[in-house]
Amino acid sequence: MQADRKPDLLAGRLVDVLYAHPSDGANRFASLVTPIVSDVAAIDAWWRRLDPGRTLRFDLFPFANCTTTMGALDVADVTLPQPADTFAEDPFQRIVLGLSQPPYRAANRQRKYLVYWDAPVSDARVCGQASATGIAIIYLRACGLTVGSGDLSAAAAAHELIHSLGGVGFGSPHECPRPNEGHVCDDTTDILYPFLNFGLDALLLDVGHDDYYGFGGPSDLRNSPWLERLDVPQLALSVATGGAGKGRVTSDAGGINCPGACTSSQEQGLTMTLTASAQPGSRFTGWTGACTGTGPCAVTLDAAKDVTATFAPAAPVALKVSVRGKGRVVSTPSGVSCPGRCSGSFTADGTVALRAIPAKGYRLAAWSGACHGQGACKVVAHAASSVRATFAKSQS
Repeated sequence: MQADRKPDLLAGRLVDVLYAHPSDGANRFASLVTPIVSDVAAIDAWWRRLDPGRTLRFDLFPFANCTTTMGALDVADVTLPQPADTFAEDPFQRIVLGLSQPPYRAANRQRKYLVYWDAPVSDARVCGQASATGIAIIYLRACGLTVGSGDLSAAAAAHELIHSLGGVGFGSPHECPRPNEGHVCDDTTDILYPFLNFGLDALLLDVGHDDYYGFGGPSDLRNSPWLERLDVPQLALSVATGGAGKGRVTSDAGGINCPGACTSSQEQGLTMTLTASAQPGSRFTGWTGACTGTGPCAVTLDAAKDVTATFAPAAPVALKVSVRGKGRVVSTPSGVSCPGRCSGSFTADGTVALRAIPAKGYRLAAWSGACHGQGACKVVAHAASSVRATFAKSQS
């Protein structure tokens, strides 16, 4: 399974895109991922055209040499462990249940999911389904959809995504009567009209802005946290590493991996969490700038901010060795040669290999302390430790 890759390029609540199929179905991810990305790019362009201040915040990954925004779309390849006949009847609920269990566990309240389901369904007239719980499913083998055309397949995906964001709220003036409740019936070109008769470019986002988008009420989807704000400043977070030690800073979102990628621009108000990791032989001593202390650094971008992670050389770690019986022990790297010099100081977090050399007529009986048995003895120098080598007479 190709799971969600980290770090996410954008902070905030995200829409994950999944290609999914049953265990006994052909995996067409390699041939369909590019058409899926094309449809998502069409949805993004359509949304920006109708509302220059908003677009869906899709899950993006900082792929190398990626030159377009939607080229960075992180599409997961998911094989559900059940066979196709498990999903033939009531596919929506069964797919949702399958995705909520291992190995994918699509139950993150910070995420919405757009799922392209690649298997036959019982009613080929239904292009997709969604619920406000956060999962929108497109049935690739229904309605004659041609994914990648940016036309009906993209319209169906946008339609179901809007339902997953909350759809038509209670009291909407143009909500359709049963059995088409949850849709609007004032205009056939509305993206939430119950029947999609047009391609995406011919559809509108809440005709009249009085039902579900742009009307300013508490259920206005224009205020959804899964929409990226294009009408607020993009603020920069700059990260640096300093000190005589060596280490790295990574982020949960934004693509920070410093040294290397040390800046990220995000919309105003979003939060990113930074983690500092020291290299072997170094230790993290703390944050300066927008964060302090030595724990994870959570930065809210209410202004452009700078953070520095400082690393220092780790103090050498002592290793004491003793010998019982006749023989000696030497270390790699050098520092211990026992009997004689029976302790040494080694680089923190480094690995010290000890070699037992029995005297003539003796053998290594056992290691004790930080090593055990009669095999190779390797000690990772996390903290001061001790090792004893016991030699016994060889049996004639």
